[in-house]
Amino acid sequence: MDSAVTTGPFGMAGSINDSPTPAAAAKDSGVMTGFPLYAILFSMCVGSFLMSTDVFIISTAIPSITIEFRDTTQLAWYPAAYSLTTCAIIPLAGKISSVFSLRWIYQGLFFIFLLGSVVCGAATSSNMFIVGRALAGMGASGVASGGLTIILTVSSPAKRPLFMSMGSNMFALDIILVPIIGGAFAEKVTWRWCFWINLPAGAVTLASMFFFFHPPPVRTDKAVLERVRDLDLVGCVIFIPAIFILLKAMKWGGTKYLWNSPTIIGLFVGGGVLMLVFVSWEWRVGDAALIPGVVLTRRAVVLACVFAFCQLGSMAVMSYYLPEYFPVVQGVSPLESGVRVLPSIISQLGGIVVVGVFGKWYSAP
Repeated sequence: MDSAVTTGPFGMAGSINDSPTPAAAAKDSGVMTGFPLYAILFSMCVGSFLMSTDVFIISTAIPSITIEFRDTTQLAWYPAAYSLTTCAIIPLAGKISSVFSLRWIYQGLFFIFLLGSVVCGAATSSNMFIVGRALAGMGASGVASGGLTIILTVSSPAKRPLFMSMGSNMFALDIILVPIIGGAFAEKVTWRWCFWINLPAGAVTLASMFFFFHPPPVRTDKAVLERVRDLDLVGCVIFIPAIFILLKAMKWGGTKYLWNSPTIIGLFVGGGVLMLVFVSWEWRVGDAALIPGVVLTRRAVVLACVFAFCQLGSMAVMSYYLPEYFPVVQGVSPLESGVRVLPSIISQLGGIVVVGVFGKWYSAP
Protein backbone atom coordinates (compact mmCIF):
# COMPACT_ATOMS: atom_id res chain seq x y z
CA MET A 1 0.00 0.00 0.00
CA ASP A 2 1.32 3.39 -0.98
CA SER A 3 2.17 5.78 1.78
CA ALA A 4 -0.04 8.80 2.23
CA VAL A 5 1.03 12.04 0.65
CA THR A 6 0.83 15.35 2.44
CA THR A 7 1.53 18.94 1.55
CA GLY A 8 4.37 20.59 3.39
CA PRO A 9 4.35 24.05 4.88
CA PHE A 10 5.62 25.54 1.59
CA GLY A 11 3.31 23.59 -0.66
CA MET A 12 5.82 20.80 -1.28
CA ALA A 13 4.43 17.31 -1.49
CA GLY A 14 5.98 14.54 0.53
CA SER A 15 5.25 11.24 2.19
CA ILE A 16 4.36 11.18 5.86
CA ASN A 17 6.82 8.29 6.12
CA ASP A 18 9.63 10.43 4.73
CA SER A 19 12.42 11.37 7.13
CA PRO A 20 14.87 14.21 6.62
CA THR A 21 18.12 13.36 4.92
CA PRO A 22 21.37 13.75 6.87
CA ALA A 23 22.20 16.86 4.82
CA ALA A 24 18.82 18.42 5.56
CA ALA A 25 19.08 17.55 9.25
CA ALA A 26 22.53 19.13 9.41
CA LYS A 27 21.21 22.26 7.73
CA ASP A 28 18.30 22.52 10.17
CA SER A 29 20.67 22.13 13.13
CA GLY A 30 22.99 24.88 11.86
CA VAL A 31 25.97 22.63 10.98
CA MET A 32 28.02 24.20 8.18
CA THR A 33 30.61 22.95 5.71
CA GLY A 34 33.10 24.32 3.24
CA PHE A 35 34.26 27.92 3.02
CA PRO A 36 31.45 29.43 5.17
CA LEU A 37 32.37 27.08 8.03
CA TYR A 38 36.03 28.02 7.97
CA ALA A 39 35.22 31.71 7.57
CA ILE A 40 33.13 31.53 10.73
CA LEU A 41 35.80 29.56 12.60
CA PHE A 42 38.44 32.09 11.55
CA SER A 43 36.28 34.99 12.71
CA MET A 44 35.66 33.25 16.06
CA CYS A 45 39.39 32.75 16.53
CA VAL A 46 39.98 36.42 15.74
CA GLY A 47 37.26 37.42 18.21
CA SER A 48 38.76 35.24 20.96
CA PHE A 49 42.21 36.61 20.21
CA LEU A 50 41.05 40.22 20.48
CA MET A 51 39.09 39.60 23.67
CA SER A 52 42.04 37.97 25.42
CA THR A 53 44.34 40.66 24.01
CA ASP A 54 42.42 43.31 25.91
CA VAL A 55 42.82 41.24 29.08
CA PHE A 56 46.59 40.87 28.86
CA ILE A 57 47.88 43.81 26.83
CA ILE A 58 47.03 46.30 29.57
CA SER A 59 50.03 45.03 31.59
CA THR A 60 52.47 46.34 28.97
CA ALA A 61 50.48 49.53 28.32
CA ILE A 62 50.00 50.67 31.93
CA PRO A 63 53.45 52.26 32.41
CA SER A 64 53.04 54.43 29.30
CA ILE A 65 49.42 55.29 30.16
CA THR A 66 50.25 56.48 33.66
CA ILE A 67 53.11 58.60 32.34
CA GLU A 68 50.87 60.32 29.77
CA PHE A 69 47.89 60.88 32.10
CA ARG A 70 50.13 61.66 35.09
CA ASP A 71 47.64 59.85 37.31
CA THR A 72 48.44 56.75 39.35
CA THR A 73 45.52 57.03 41.78
CA GLN A 74 43.20 55.05 39.46
CA LEU A 75 45.78 52.58 38.24
CA ALA A 76 43.95 49.58 39.72
CA TRP A 77 40.83 50.43 37.71
CA TYR A 78 42.55 50.01 34.34
CA PRO A 79 42.45 46.19 34.39
CA ALA A 80 39.63 45.94 36.96
CA ALA A 81 37.02 47.87 34.93
CA TYR A 82 37.34 45.35 32.09
CA SER A 83 37.27 42.28 34.33
CA LEU A 84 34.38 43.51 36.49
CA THR A 85 32.01 44.20 33.60
CA THR A 86 32.96 40.99 31.81
CA CYS A 87 32.42 38.75 34.84
CA ALA A 88 29.20 40.49 35.84
CA ILE A 89 27.51 40.44 32.44
CA ILE A 90 28.57 37.03 31.05
CA PRO A 91 25.53 35.19 32.53
CA LEU A 92 23.13 37.79 31.10
CA ALA A 93 24.88 37.68 27.71
CA GLY A 94 24.48 33.91 27.59
CA LYS A 95 20.83 34.17 28.60
CA ILE A 96 20.10 36.80 25.93
CA SER A 97 21.73 34.61 23.26
CA SER A 98 19.40 31.73 24.16
CA VAL A 99 16.26 33.88 23.91
CA PHE A 100 17.08 36.10 20.93
CA SER A 101 19.03 35.59 17.70
CA LEU A 102 22.59 34.56 18.49
CA ARG A 103 23.76 36.10 15.23
CA TRP A 104 22.63 39.64 16.06
CA ILE A 105 23.41 39.45 19.77
CA TYR A 106 27.00 38.42 19.08
CA GLN A 107 27.49 41.15 16.49
CA GLY A 108 25.91 43.77 18.75
CA LEU A 109 28.10 42.92 21.73
CA PHE A 110 31.17 42.68 19.52
CA PHE A 111 30.41 46.20 18.25
CA ILE A 112 30.27 47.41 21.87
CA PHE A 113 33.66 45.77 22.42
CA LEU A 114 35.11 47.68 19.46
CA LEU A 115 33.47 50.89 20.67
CA GLY A 116 35.23 50.45 24.00
CA SER A 117 38.53 50.01 22.14
CA VAL A 118 37.93 53.28 20.30
CA VAL A 119 37.25 55.11 23.57
CA CYS A 120 40.42 53.66 25.13
CA GLY A 121 42.56 54.59 22.15
CA ALA A 122 41.18 58.15 22.07
CA ALA A 123 41.14 58.65 25.86
CA THR A 124 42.36 62.02 27.12
CA SER A 125 42.09 61.21 30.83
CA SER A 126 42.05 58.32 33.25
CA ASN A 127 38.28 58.53 33.69
CA MET A 128 37.68 58.34 29.94
CA PHE A 129 40.05 55.39 29.66
CA ILE A 130 38.26 53.54 32.47
CA VAL A 131 34.89 54.09 30.74
CA GLY A 132 36.35 52.61 27.57
CA ARG A 133 37.65 49.61 29.47
CA ALA A 134 34.22 49.04 31.02
CA LEU A 135 32.54 49.22 27.60
CA ALA A 136 35.05 46.78 26.13
CA GLY A 137 34.42 44.41 29.04
CA MET A 138 30.66 44.53 28.45
CA GLY A 139 31.16 43.58 24.80
CA ALA A 140 33.74 40.92 25.66
CA SER A 141 31.14 39.13 27.79
CA GLY A 142 29.23 38.29 24.61
CA VAL A 143 32.37 37.39 22.68
CA ALA A 144 33.37 34.93 25.40
CA SER A 145 30.02 33.19 25.79
CA GLY A 146 28.75 33.53 22.21
CA GLY A 147 31.93 32.41 20.46
CA LEU A 148 31.91 28.93 21.99
CA THR A 149 28.19 28.57 21.30
CA ILE A 150 28.70 29.50 17.65
CA ILE A 151 31.47 26.91 17.25
CA LEU A 152 29.19 24.25 18.74
CA THR A 153 26.39 25.34 16.40
CA VAL A 154 28.27 25.30 13.10
CA SER A 155 30.48 22.23 13.61
CA SER A 156 29.67 18.55 13.55
CA PRO A 157 30.10 16.48 16.75
CA ALA A 158 33.16 14.70 15.33
CA LYS A 159 35.01 17.96 14.64
CA ARG A 160 33.99 19.94 17.72
CA PRO A 161 36.94 18.93 19.94
CA LEU A 162 39.43 20.04 17.26
CA PHE A 163 37.62 23.31 16.59
CA MET A 164 37.26 24.02 20.30
CA SER A 165 40.99 23.47 20.76
CA MET A 166 41.61 25.96 17.95
CA GLY A 167 39.63 28.54 19.88
CA SER A 168 41.58 27.72 23.06
CA ASN A 169 44.81 28.08 21.12
CA MET A 170 43.96 31.72 20.54
CA PHE A 171 44.24 32.41 24.26
CA ALA A 172 47.63 30.71 24.46
CA LEU A 173 48.83 32.35 21.24
CA ASP A 174 47.64 35.66 22.59
CA ILE A 175 49.75 35.31 25.72
CA ILE A 176 52.75 34.67 23.46
CA LEU A 177 52.21 37.63 21.18
CA VAL A 178 50.65 40.25 23.47
CA PRO A 179 53.79 41.07 25.51
CA ILE A 180 55.73 41.42 22.26
CA ILE A 181 53.05 43.41 20.43
CA GLY A 182 52.24 45.60 23.43
CA GLY A 183 55.92 46.18 24.15
CA ALA A 184 56.61 47.11 20.53
CA PHE A 185 53.69 49.57 20.44
CA ALA A 186 54.61 51.16 23.76
CA GLU A 187 58.30 51.39 22.87
CA LYS A 188 58.21 52.24 19.14
CA VAL A 189 54.86 53.95 18.45
CA THR A 190 52.24 54.71 21.12
CA TRP A 191 50.29 52.68 23.65
CA ARG A 192 47.05 53.76 21.92
CA TRP A 193 47.71 51.28 19.13
CA CYS A 194 47.23 48.52 21.70
CA PHE A 195 43.52 49.30 21.37
CA TRP A 196 43.21 50.74 17.86
CA ILE A 197 44.59 47.50 16.44
CA ASN A 198 41.29 45.85 17.42
CA LEU A 199 39.33 47.82 14.81
CA PRO A 200 40.58 46.34 11.48
CA ALA A 201 40.73 42.81 12.91
CA GLY A 202 37.29 43.21 14.47
CA ALA A 203 35.84 44.39 11.16
CA VAL A 204 36.84 41.03 9.65
CA THR A 205 34.91 39.18 12.36
CA LEU A 206 31.80 41.34 11.94
CA ALA A 207 31.86 40.91 8.15
CA SER A 208 32.20 37.11 8.38
CA MET A 209 29.37 36.89 10.89
CA PHE A 210 27.11 39.11 8.79
CA PHE A 211 27.60 37.27 5.49
CA PHE A 212 28.09 33.64 6.52
CA PHE A 213 26.49 32.94 9.90
CA HIS A 214 22.79 32.19 9.50
CA PRO A 215 21.75 29.92 12.40
CA PRO A 216 18.29 28.41 12.69
CA PRO A 217 15.84 31.00 14.05
CA VAL A 218 14.91 30.89 17.70
CA ARG A 219 11.70 28.87 17.81
CA THR A 220 9.28 30.46 20.20
CA ASP A 221 5.70 31.61 20.23
CA LYS A 222 6.41 34.30 22.80
CA ALA A 223 6.28 37.99 22.05
CA VAL A 224 9.34 40.18 22.51
CA LEU A 225 8.20 41.50 25.90
CA GLU A 226 7.61 37.97 27.15
CA ARG A 227 11.10 36.96 26.06
CA VAL A 228 12.54 40.00 27.84
CA ARG A 229 10.79 38.86 31.03
CA ASP A 230 12.39 35.44 30.55
CA LEU A 231 15.84 37.02 30.84
CA ASP A 232 15.57 37.08 34.65
CA LEU A 233 16.56 40.73 34.90
CA VAL A 234 15.87 40.66 38.65
CA GLY A 235 18.55 38.00 39.08
CA CYS A 236 20.91 40.08 36.97
CA VAL A 237 20.31 43.17 39.11
CA ILE A 238 21.23 41.14 42.21
CA PHE A 239 24.17 39.30 40.65
CA ILE A 240 26.06 42.27 39.17
CA PRO A 241 26.52 44.25 42.42
CA ALA A 242 27.31 41.03 44.31
CA ILE A 243 30.16 40.21 41.93
CA PHE A 244 31.30 43.84 41.93
CA ILE A 245 31.48 44.01 45.74
CA LEU A 246 33.28 40.67 46.12
CA LEU A 247 35.84 41.53 43.46
CA LYS A 248 36.44 44.92 45.05
CA ALA A 249 37.09 43.20 48.38
CA MET A 250 39.68 40.93 46.78
CA LYS A 251 41.15 43.85 44.85
CA TRP A 252 41.59 46.11 47.88
CA GLY A 253 42.44 43.42 50.43
CA GLY A 254 46.12 43.48 51.34
CA THR A 255 46.82 46.53 49.16
CA LYS A 256 44.67 49.55 49.89
CA TYR A 257 43.29 48.09 53.14
CA LEU A 258 44.33 45.34 55.53
CA TRP A 259 42.43 42.06 55.15
CA ASN A 260 41.00 42.42 58.67
CA SER A 261 39.97 46.06 58.19
CA PRO A 262 36.29 47.00 58.60
CA THR A 263 36.10 48.02 54.92
CA ILE A 264 37.22 44.63 53.57
CA ILE A 265 35.15 42.68 56.08
CA GLY A 266 32.10 44.80 55.23
CA LEU A 267 32.61 44.23 51.50
CA PHE A 268 32.88 40.46 51.96
CA VAL A 269 29.78 40.39 54.18
CA GLY A 270 27.78 42.58 51.82
CA GLY A 271 28.82 40.61 48.75
CA GLY A 272 28.14 37.31 50.52
CA VAL A 273 24.65 38.38 51.59
CA LEU A 274 23.83 39.49 48.05
CA MET A 275 25.06 36.17 46.68
CA LEU A 276 22.80 34.32 49.13
CA VAL A 277 19.89 36.48 47.99
CA PHE A 278 20.81 35.71 44.38
CA VAL A 279 20.93 31.95 45.02
CA SER A 280 17.55 32.09 46.78
CA TRP A 281 16.02 34.00 43.89
CA GLU A 282 17.45 31.60 41.30
CA TRP A 283 16.05 28.67 43.27
CA ARG A 284 12.65 30.31 43.25
CA VAL A 285 12.68 31.08 39.52
CA GLY A 286 13.75 27.53 38.60
CA ASP A 287 14.49 26.66 34.98
CA ALA A 288 13.95 30.28 33.86
CA ALA A 289 16.74 31.52 36.15
CA LEU A 290 19.77 33.44 34.95
CA ILE A 291 21.91 30.48 36.02
CA PRO A 292 19.59 27.45 36.23
CA GLY A 293 20.36 25.20 39.17
CA VAL A 294 20.07 22.09 37.01
CA VAL A 295 23.22 23.19 35.15
CA LEU A 296 25.26 23.14 38.36
CA THR A 297 24.14 19.58 39.12
CA ARG A 298 26.00 18.29 36.07
CA ARG A 299 29.39 16.91 37.03
CA ALA A 300 30.99 17.80 33.69
CA VAL A 301 29.96 21.45 34.05
CA VAL A 302 31.23 21.74 37.63
CA LEU A 303 34.57 20.08 36.83
CA ALA A 304 35.00 22.24 33.72
CA CYS A 305 34.44 25.38 35.81
CA VAL A 306 36.94 24.26 38.44
CA PHE A 307 39.52 23.43 35.77
CA ALA A 308 39.00 26.77 33.99
CA PHE A 309 39.35 28.63 37.31
CA CYS A 310 42.68 26.95 38.08
CA GLN A 311 44.03 27.18 34.53
CA LEU A 312 43.16 30.83 33.96
CA GLY A 313 44.49 31.72 37.40
CA SER A 314 47.90 30.26 36.56
CA MET A 315 47.87 31.93 33.14
CA ALA A 316 47.13 35.30 34.75
CA VAL A 317 50.34 35.04 36.79
CA MET A 318 52.39 34.72 33.61
CA SER A 319 50.45 37.33 31.66
CA TYR A 320 50.42 40.06 34.33
CA TYR A 321 53.41 39.52 36.61
CA LEU A 322 56.18 38.16 34.37
CA PRO A 323 55.92 41.05 31.86
CA GLU A 324 56.25 43.44 34.81
CA TYR A 325 58.99 41.46 36.58
CA PHE A 326 61.44 41.48 33.69
CA PRO A 327 61.43 45.27 33.04
CA VAL A 328 61.11 46.38 36.67
CA VAL A 329 63.44 43.90 38.39
CA GLN A 330 65.82 42.89 35.60
CA GLY A 331 65.73 46.18 33.70
CA VAL A 332 65.06 44.83 30.19
CA SER A 333 62.98 46.61 27.53
CA PRO A 334 59.25 45.85 27.11
CA LEU A 335 60.01 44.02 23.85
CA GLU A 336 62.72 41.87 25.46
CA SER A 337 60.33 41.13 28.32
CA GLY A 338 57.83 39.71 25.84
CA VAL A 339 60.47 37.48 24.29
CA ARG A 340 61.45 36.06 27.69
CA VAL A 341 57.86 34.91 28.33
CA LEU A 342 57.83 32.75 25.18
CA PRO A 343 59.22 29.43 26.55
CA SER A 344 56.53 29.08 29.21
CA ILE A 345 53.75 29.72 26.70
CA ILE A 346 54.94 27.69 23.72
CA SER A 347 54.75 24.50 25.81
CA GLN A 348 51.12 25.29 26.66
CA LEU A 349 50.31 25.95 23.02
CA GLY A 350 51.70 22.56 22.00
CA GLY A 351 49.77 20.84 24.78
CA ILE A 352 46.49 22.39 23.66
CA VAL A 353 47.05 21.15 20.09
CA VAL A 354 47.77 17.61 21.31
CA VAL A 355 44.66 17.58 23.50
CA GLY A 356 42.51 18.80 20.61
CA VAL A 357 43.81 16.10 18.25
CA PHE A 358 43.32 13.32 20.78
CA GLY A 359 39.86 14.68 21.60
CA LYS A 360 38.92 14.46 17.91
CA TRP A 361 40.10 10.87 17.70
CA TYR A 362 38.31 9.92 20.91
CA SER A 363 34.99 11.44 19.80
CA ALA A 364 35.13 10.00 16.28
CA PRO A 365 32.55 7.25 15.67
